[in-house]
Order: sequence, then C-alpha cells, then structure tokens
Amino acid sequence: MRRLLGLAPLLVACNSSSTAADAGAARDVPEVGLDLPAASDLGDDLGAKPDVGALPPYVDPYACPAATGPRALDDSLDASEARAGVITHERELLGGEAAAGRVGHLRIYNNKVRVIVQGRVRPGVAPRAAGYNLYGGNIIDMDVARPRGEAGGDLFREMFPMFGYRISDAEEVSVACDGSNGRPAAIRVIGRDVPTRLISLIDNLARDRDVRIVTHYILRPDSSVLEVRTEVQSNSNAAVPLSATGEFYGAGSALTLFTDATGFGDATRAMAPPRYLVGVSDPGENHRRVSYGISPASGTMSVPVVDASGTVALYPTLSARRGEPASFSRYIAIGTGDVSSVVEPLMNARRDPHGVVTGVSSPGALVYAYNDPYVAGAAVRSVARSAADGAYRLALAPGRYALVAVDEGRNRGAPVSVTVTDGGMVTAAPTVGRSATLVLDLHAVERDGMTVRAPMKVSLRGMAAEAPDPGLGDLEGERESYGLHRAIYSLGGTERVAVKPGRYRAIVSRGEEYDSVESELTLTAGEDATLMATLRRVLDTPGQVSGDFHQHTVGSIDSGRSLCNRVLENTAEGLEYAATTDHDNVTDFGPCTRELNLGRWFGSMMGNEISVVGTGHFNAYPLTINPADPTALIGAQYWADQTAQQIFTRVRGEAGNPLLHLSHPRSNNLKGYFSTIGLNPLTGAGSTPAGAVIPVATGWEALEVNTEVGEPRDYLASNDAALRALAMRNAPAVPTMQDWFGFLRRGEHPCALGNSDTHERNGGSGWPHNLLRVNEDAPERVTQAMVTDAIRAQRVVVAAGLVLQVRVNGEARMGWREVVRPGSDGTVPLEITLQAAPWVTARDLVVFENGRPLALTRVAGQDAFTATVATTATEAFLQELGDASPGRSGVVRWRATVRARPSRDSFYVVLARGGSLAPIGSGSAIGYTNPVYVDVDGNGWQPAPVMP
Repeated sequence: MRRLLGLAPLLVACNSSSTAADAGAARDVPEVGLDLPAASDLGDDLGAKPDVGALPPYVDPYACPAATGPRALDDSLDASEARAGVITHERELLGGEAAAGRVGHLRIYNNKVRVIVQGRVRPGVAPRAAGYNLYGGNIIDMDVARPRGEAGGDLFREMFPMFGYRISDAEEVSVACDGSNGRPAAIRVIGRDVPTRLISLIDNLARDRDVRIVTHYILRPDSSVLEVRTEVQSNSNAAVPLSATGEFYGAGSALTLFTDATGFGDATRAMAPPRYLVGVSDPGENHRRVSYGISPASGTMSVPVVDASGTVALYPTLSARRGEPASFSRYIAIGTGDVSSVVEPLMNARRDPHGVVTGVSSPGALVYAYNDPYVAGAAVRSVARSAADGAYRLALAPGRYALVAVDEGRNRGAPVSVTVTDGGMVTAAPTVGRSATLVLDLHAVERDGMTVRAPMKVSLRGMAAEAPDPGLGDLEGERESYGLHRAIYSLGGTERVAVKPGRYRAIVSRGEEYDSVESELTLTAGEDATLMATLRRVLDTPGQVSGDFHQHTVGSIDSGRSLCNRVLENTAEGLEYAATTDHDNVTDFGPCTRELNLGRWFGSMMGNEISVVGTGHFNAYPLTINPADPTALIGAQYWADQTAQQIFTRVRGEAGNPLLHLSHPRSNNLKGYFSTIGLNPLTGAGSTPAGAVIPVATGWEALEVNTEVGEPRDYLASNDAALRALAMRNAPAVPTMQDWFGFLRRGEHPCALGNSDTHERNGGSGWPHNLLRVNEDAPERVTQAMVTDAIRAQRVVVAAGLVLQVRVNGEARMGWREVVRPGSDGTVPLEITLQAAPWVTARDLVVFENGRPLALTRVAGQDAFTATVATTATEAFLQELGDASPGRSGVVRWRATVRARPSRDSFYVVLARGGSLAPIGSGSAIGYTNPVYVDVDGNGWQPAPVMP
C-alpha cells in the first residue's frame, strides 16, 4: 500500500505513555540514512531482562484426534462439518483476483466459508512469503463457499497479529483439529516474537520480548464466522507490557472500508471507536461478490490509520508474565459483497443487540440505512444487496432508520422509515428511481482515413442531474474524478449504458492524439438517447508508440481496478503500450487484451514495482515468471533485508534483461529514493542529517520525472544555493527534473519518463505517458526489446497533451546514441515542433542547455531564434504560446529553429507547459524531450569537468 511504512510513525505514537517501555536494544541505522533514535535513548522501564528459560510444553485446548486416512480439502461439506488440513493439490486452493495460496499452505472451511492460512515460510524457499508477513501463519485468502467448478472470488490480502511492535515467527503452523466428529476445525500457529524485517523504524524501537505467541484459527460447522484467538505467554517474573496489540488488517483497495462509526467515511475520524471494520467489494464489478468483517470478541477497537483499505486495528494494551498469559480474541466474518451479510454474523457472535429489516426492493439494488430523518451525504449505517428476486436482509442496532435504495445508473429512491428493536423483525420495500439509457455510437478516423470502431472515454458532467454522493462507497456514478457525474469507458461501436436521468454535457475523447466531441444531452427516464461521435486522429506521431510504465491493478494492495478494466481504460485513453507494475507482484495484461480483442490497439509487458519500505519504489520490466518457482519475484520477500544496491544488482541479473527505473524518487513518506537518501541534485550524492555521504545505488537506467519540473527560473545558476538548501530542508519539494539534469551533467544517461502511477478507476491512465521512437506504429508489432531499447537509448518524449519533436538538419536526433556535431558556423539547428489537439491549451515553452534555460532572440523575419544561456530571471527564456507563435498552424502550436552555439559538449532539452486537461486527462498539459547531445570537438561526448 502507499505504503506499510505509513503505519510506523503511527505505531510509535500510539500509547505514547508506553513508548519508553517498548524501547529495545540499539540497532544499526538503515543504509538509507534514517536518523533513528537508539532504543537506549528512549528509556526502559521493563525492569530486569526476562528469563530466557524454556516455557513448559504447550497444551492445546483445541486439539482433537485426527481422522484416519487423508481427507480432500475441496469436498463439499454439509452443515454438520468443518474441516482443516494441509493443501496438497492446486484444486484445493480458493482462487480469485487476490489469491495467494499455494500447495503446502493450510485450508480451513465449512459449508459457508473457506480460508487459507499461510504455512511456515522462510527466505529463499518455495513457496515464498506472500505479502508483508515474512514468516507465515497468517490469513492470506478468504472466500465464501462456492459450488465445485465456480471461479473463486478471494479479494482479501492478509492479516496477522502484532504486539509490542513485534510479530510471530511462526515456527509451527499446523492443524490442531481437522474437524472430525463434528468438532470445530482449528489451525494452530506457535512462534516467538521477532522483528518485521520490513519497517526499520519499528524494528529499531521494538525490543525482544522473549514471549511465546500462540494463535488459533477456529471455525465451527455451519458458521460464516472464523474465530481468531491469540495468547502471549511469558517466562518473565516481571510483567511484560504489550503495547500496540492488535492486527495488521490488509483488506486491499479492491475492498472499500466501512465502519459502524463512520460508514464509508474516514474511519480515523470516528467520534467513537468502531465495533466492526468491514471491507466490501465494488458493486460495479459484477464478478466480485464477497465482503469481509472483523470485530473484537467484545468492546471496540481503535483504527488510527487507513491506507489503501488497510489498517492496524488496535486493542487495549496487554501484559504477560510467568503463569499469567495475555490473550485477545476477534471474529472474522465472510459475506456476499455487502455490509449486512458480515455485520449480522458478527453481531450474533458478540451478542450485540440488533434487529432485522427484510423485504423486497428492486432486483440487484443496494439498500442503504441512514439515521432517520435521511440527509443526503450523511454517514451510512449499513448496506444490504437485494437478490435477483429483490429480497434483502438488513441487520441494524436498535433505533430509527431511513432506508434508501440505490443502483448504478438510477436516481436514488425515496427514503422509507423503519424502527428496529432488539430481536425484532420489520419489513420495508424501498425501491430505486428510474433510469435512462444512453446509446453510444462511437468511431474513429485513423491515419489511413479509415473509419473504425475504437475504444473511447465518455465524460458526463451534470448540468441538471442528481448529484453524486461519495458517501455511498465505491459506486460508479457516485465517486467520480474531475467533477464528473459519470465516466464511461467504451469499446466503441454501439453500446447501451444505464444513466441517471437529467441534462448533461457529454465529452467524447480518445487521448491526446485525437480531437474531442462535446454535446449537450437530455436523458429522460425510461427512454433512449443516442450519442454519436466520430473522432479524428489529428496529431502526427509516425514511428512512435505511447507507453505508460507505471500502472496498478487489483494485483496491488492499493488498487482495486481489475486487469481487464485497466486494459479498457488504457485503450480508451489512447495508450498503446504499458507495463503491469503492481506493488511487489507480477501480473499480466495479455489475457485481458486478447479477451477484449484489443490487440490492434494495445501491447504490454509484465513488470513489478518493487516497493521497499523506507527506501523507495523501483519498477522493473520486462519480467517473466519461472513455472518452477512462480513466487520468486513476488512479495516483500524479494527485497527484505537487502540494501538498494543489492536489490538493483539482483534485478539486473533476472532473466530477460529487465530495465530498472526509479519511481517517483521525490515522493515523501520514504517511498521516494532521492528523498529518502537526501539527494543533493548538484552533487549527485545523498547524505544523512549528520552529514555522512550516501552514494546513489547504481544499475538503474531511467527515472520518473513525470510532471515534477518546477519553474524554469529555478534552473538559473543564481538559484543553486537555494536548491541546495531545499534539498536538505524539504527533499520532496525538489523538482525531479533538477535531479535528472544533475545526472546528465555528470555524464550519466538516464532516460526521463513520464508515467501515470494510476491506481483508481478514471485515475489518469496514460497521463502523462511516453512517446517511444521505435519506428513502428502498430502496437501489436512492437516487441519488448524495442521498448526497452528506446528507453535505454533515451529515444523518448514525455507527453500529456503537448507533443514535442526535435530534429537536427531534418533528422530526428535524441539520446546518447545519436550525438550530433555543430555545423561549420559552430551552431546546432534545433528544429522544434510542438503539436496539441484543439482541446488542449498550450501556455509556454523553454529550451535548456546543460540544465540552464536559454534566452531566445527571434531572428527578424524568420521562424528562428538565436540562443544564449540566461543568467537572470528578466531574460526572455520563456516563450509564451499563442496565435502569434512562430509556425502556428492547426494543431502545430510552435515550429521554429533554435540555433544553439555550444562552447563545449552540451545537451539540450525542450519543455512545454499548458493548461488543465480535465475532464479528458489528468493534471495540466506538459511535454518535454530527452536530451539532444552535441559533441563540439569530435572526440566523443564528454561531460563538463565542473558544474556549469
């Protein structure tokens, strides 16, 4: 998630009164230069060191005699039986978009639910650790029971207990009771407390507790509730405090979090602590019908942080001593995709007072419960989905409620009031409003003049329509970006879409290379309205394909977008190539591209965003899965306990010659590598706050500059002192383009990339992106080697609405392999063309020489400029773009020759900026080139001996 490290400061701050007690022996400061306090500086009130003598053998109260003979774990069970065992066949796995189970893990299930607990895992041994628990013994897959042959629906990531900032090393993961003779099935995990090996901040503070941790996963027949009980045993005569006792609950962004205290709102802002924490699947993803809930066995929990639908659920601080173990229990319910199907079993397990509302609503509708009287935007109290016959069941605490029926593409229904009493049952029949039907008829005219069906995006901005309500959760049409009422991604051609009645401004688009069509629509309930649009490809980009090499899907813990929907979204945005770069995972767009028949428009490769907590994120591609060791590249186990240099070296040694790029290196929260090491862009080295130098790891070949370019005046030499101070004071504020220029000046050749890092639906896929000169226009003919070669050679232009082209003497020249020489007059003619579709606003343009802006003077009567390095902010280095721009004609916004006169070997970069791209694209328009290298003396390009 964005990322697990975000939990570290929180956990250190939680129970601040016990922070001193939780301090441990000093450890080494991480190689990235974090200035962490030694535990000895925080104090230690634990008294004498705990005895380390062996605890007595554990006597398991849940143990039962095993059945004679093996029992399959994919048998259908009736209501009288639960079963647990070790998975021996792949058919016993659950399946699903987030499924991580492997043969050798353990399964526990009954006639209603099924769960996989990760077996004991160790570094370098298959199956390797899934997710963030490197030891095993944690829940990694959960699903409802399904008929044999039906595809699994697991969406859950992982869950494991923690205490005193430590977790269990899962020395034993075994079946305590296989469920024979109608007994509850139980899986047992026994281990000692150990560091996470992932979060240095926590591991440096936490001390060795020398405790034994026993966790049981218990499932009774005919129950949808899994009981989890953890006991902590100490051999110390002194009490061992266990602050930060709770759960890492990694639901993942394929699920939307709900609590009884805040509804779908921010769980961290609850006025009162919640009893139930629920994750529900996206109602718009019809193949997803699963939900999960967790609750302490009694009382409430603290939810101090939520990140990518993951959190730590904290319980009261415990303590343990010899003969007085500490324990805590919680319940996990697995439901059918809504809130009520998990909250009702939790209420029953906890014996919380509640009643039930039943009735018939519109088939497939969601019935939301609010405090009565209903106010739009208020916190939701629960949600139930109606079945195909309209029947629904809604469990609620005693009180008065307003029920509102909601469905995608329909107006919300009128509220219906009900009163719920403990143990009572009432009926109500809320119904949704009517819908209108938008009939799409979408086509594109391509370069060859042919009119074809093509994927497109339709943005609906309501002019007189029911307003979206983000409080309804992840419901399409209620949570939209850019002020839209609805964003529709279409395969093109003719398509029918249910839309709320009303008056809309419709915008049909297909990325930056096409024009757009806008029209006003009135959609009447119960009627059809047709939207016809034919888009034209208006930009000229021969031999180039557009690529995005940082995207997320349900393969990442912090994204819920399915692979197929991401492919559709990419093609509708005009993107032609992408790498799947899910966090610590390797996924594949290929099957979805084939399923959707989009190979003409889109190609892809598999990659991985290696997300090193506390160091940075690094994208590697292309990658291939070894069938003999399919988990080798997956999970935090790939990078745990390694330095950045060790990781980079390992990546470069993988099969397929993968390329490694630095992702968002100036991000905050220690997920940006340059920010983490305190990189000074003028020296090219990092430093600790104490001044120790941290060298930049080698082996990477590209970095994401994205839209982090700053202001051109900041690149003047007179600003260097301020830049140096900014790097020390506020590292994430340093524009990444400054870092890139620094590496180029020192003679390195990293390629600048612009990637979207898209996570959500309508989250800016391909904005920005990269135009790669591969001498091929058809994505289906572009190979992985062509893509990586273009990046390694710096034959890349970054674009988001503004497309630049640079030629020298009529030839496209860019990158360190295409060095040019000045003419006999000592000048280099940089022939610059800027294109933009009619819907894009272009604002200004600047040319850099060796990272310094050039002051341009127009040659009288020509579309040409002479250039000198600007030294003050008053010089004309910023070219305003408008109707009077040189070479302006149609989509060409600027076409002119800049006659550079380098005094030594130099490189040139062109940057253009523009206005907002919303709602078609994300952010503001931008475009920039990779460097054009000039060898002045003919002895090969050499960097300057000193900083310019």
